[in-house]
Amino acid sequence: MVHEAIVDGAIADVWTAISTPEGWMSWAVPRAWISPVDADVLETSYDSTERPGDPGTIQQRFIARIPSRLLVFRTIKAPEGFPHWETYRRVTSVFELEPAGRQTRVRLTSLGYPDTDAGNALVGFFGNGNAKTLENLQRRFLTGPVDWNKP
Repeated sequence: MVHEAIVDGAIADVWTAISTPEGWMSWAVPRAWISPVDADVLETSYDSTERPGDPGTIQQRFIARIPSRLLVFRTIKAPEGFPHWETYRRVTSVFELEPAGRQTRVRLTSLGYPDTDAGNALVGFFGNGNAKTLENLQRRFLTGPVDWNKP
């Protein structure tokens, strides 16, 4: 599964947005931090009251990084009750960044969805979800960081 978007930001700024907790909090989630135990694990939450290790957090392990070019990760912890978790934990996601003039082309590829009922359900969910993710990233560079305190 592949999604692409042109982001109205310099490649270094887009890299920061996808590869750091501060970056993620500027467009994707209200809470993000690097694991104090493993610097390759980014933990995030859509709930601003959650803390590291809480049941609703998501953990992504960075598998490979080429700064300002490539970020490969796997989700190693999903929120409690996430459907088809045993299938999703085998999916690998890849952010690729390419300069596009003063903008940045962002490609988000997800690999490893099996041709099973669970795999197909996840493709349906993330097919829409990954498109929305890139729309949110685009918006961050058009209108500025998200103010998570606004209702």
